Amino acid sequence: MTTIETQNNKIDGIQYLRAVAILLTLFHHAATLLLVYPPPQLLFLIYSEVTFWVGVDLFFVISGFVIMKSFSESLEKFGYTAKTVAQFWIKRFFRIIPAAFLWLGIYLLFTIFYNKVGAFGNLNQNWHDSLAAILQYANLYGLNCWGPHKIMQCGPNGIYWSLSLEEQFYVVLPFLIFIFRKNLIFFLFANVLVQFFIFRPVWSLGWAIRTDALSWGVIIAMAFKKEWFQRFKPKFLQKQKWLSGAIFIILLGTLLYVPAETHDISVATGIVAIVAAIMVYLSVFNTAYLFPFKKLNRLLSWLGSRSYSLYLIHVVIFRLATEIVYDLAPPGYIISAKENVYLCLLALVMLIPISELNYRFIEGPFRKLGVRLSQKISRR
Repeated sequence: MTTIETQNNKIDGIQYLRAVAILLTLFHHAATLLLVYPPPQLLFLIYSEVTFWVGVDLFFVISGFVIMKSFSESLEKFGYTAKTVAQFWIKRFFRIIPAAFLWLGIYLLFTIFYNKVGAFGNLNQNWHDSLAAILQYANLYGLNCWGPHKIMQCGPNGIYWSLSLEEQFYVVLPFLIFIFRKNLIFFLFANVLVQFFIFRPVWSLGWAIRTDALSWGVIIAMAFKKEWFQRFKPKFLQKQKWLSGAIFIILLGTLLYVPAETHDISVATGIVAIVAAIMVYLSVFNTAYLFPFKKLNRLLSWLGSRSYSLYLIHVVIFRLATEIVYDLAPPGYIISAKENVYLCLLALVMLIPISELNYRFIEGPFRKLGVRLSQKISRR
């Protein structure tokens, strides 16, 4: 039987779910940042019937669970103090900010020094996009570019909107814990319920500031160590691997299908959050409950552990691949839709090793630095 947690305190199922989330996100962004239009007929059909931005909502639930699980363990050990909250924010800062700022800077450098065909966009525009990401209001800034009352253009670094939303949530979370104490879970359920019935089309205000998926993650984390929660283990899935696989496919299919604009489901964003929460719930107990594909575990584990690096870097790589191809091609050359596969291969060849280097030498060391600094605070 697979244990709930691995030796490094990471839950295998959550890592695998991160892998699914980053693959969905990469596929979503490839449509606008890498692939050449018009796409082949099959791709056109896929993108018209399903949507892949739901990978972000999967990340939101995972993030809410992982962050609250860690924070609640600190609260149990040290109590709710200014030091505990400071430790929480310091660890969060060094986990997210250094690598994010690095790749914002790298994108700006490419815009200045290697942008012959304009794949990296306009410097002034990219600077304002980066500033919104640095100051953590990229989700609100994005409304001006993609919202119903669009008044300006944004560059590819608009992807930082989701990080801004997360950071806004985690700045507020300690205060919510202080205010509501044991009633926090009721507040979170109310937050989920209210948002569920709001019509939130893509890049409406309600969509850009949605916190129901994050709230679901926090709720699962709060329930995780409760005795009653452990009674709800879906043990029947452990021996019925075919059923486990079928449930995964059904949940993933629902996640992709429901929010597609062609289906016009008014509460789609709320349903996405619930389905993502179910997937996280099934992943926190045992890897076999949702991921019976043992042969894929090693690949999923790598993708999951490097998912943040992949998220930060893929935009730079997607645009760089386009820039390289056109820079090396003869004058007047235009990539055809059939050559999308070669563009994807070039991007993949660059993305995998660079993400690994970022994980080992940037993301990992800064995360450890954050832990050390937070430990120093606890000893004062």
